[in-house]
Amino acid sequence: MKKLIKEQDFISIKRLRLFFFYAKIWMVVILNIQEIQEYSIDKLKGNNIEDYNLKTKLLISNVINKPKEYLIIHEKEEVSEDKILEIKNNINKIIEGYPIQYITEKQEFMGLNLFVNENVLIPQPDTEILVEEVFNITKTIEAPKILDLCTGSGAIAVALKKYIKRIIRNNCIRY
Repeated sequence: MKKLIKEQDFISIKRLRLFFFYAKIWMVVILNIQEIQEYSIDKLKGNNIEDYNLKTKLLISNVINKPKEYLIIHEKEEVSEDKILEIKNNINKIIEGYPIQYITEKQEFMGLNLFVNENVLIPQPDTEILVEEVFNITKTIEAPKILDLCTGSGAIAVALKKYIKRIIRNNCIRY
C-alpha cells in the first residue's frame, strides 16, 4: 500500500484522514466538521452541483442536528463515524439527483418551515408569488373563503391561513 500512496500525501494528518475518506477505506478515522465540509464541497463542486456550499451546510447541519451557524463556531469538533457515513451517503444522493429537501425533510416556504417527503411535491419559490397574489386579492374581501384541495404538501393553504387571519374556517363535510 505504501507504493500506491505518494510521500507528499503524508504531509499532514488532515490530508491522511481525507485520503482515507476519499478512498472509501473505513478505519477508525474521525474527521472534524471543517474536514467533512471540505470533502463535501469538493465532491459536489466536482460533480457540477449548484449551490454546493449551501447544500453542504444544510446536509451536515441536518445530520448532526445543529443549525448551520454551529458549523462555523465548532469547525474543529469531531464527528462520529456513523454521522460521517450518513453525510457521505447523503452527498452521493445529491450527486445522483435526489432533492436535498427529501433528504432533510424540510422546505422553507413563505417564511414557514414545512415537512416534505417523497409523497408530496416540493413547494417552489414561484408558488410564493401565487400566495402573495391571493393575499392581495383577499384584502378587498371581508371574510374570504378559500378551498385548497389535493394540492400536495398543503403549503399554499398553510401559508394563506397564517397570513390571512380573517379566513373563515368551516368544518369539512365527510362522506
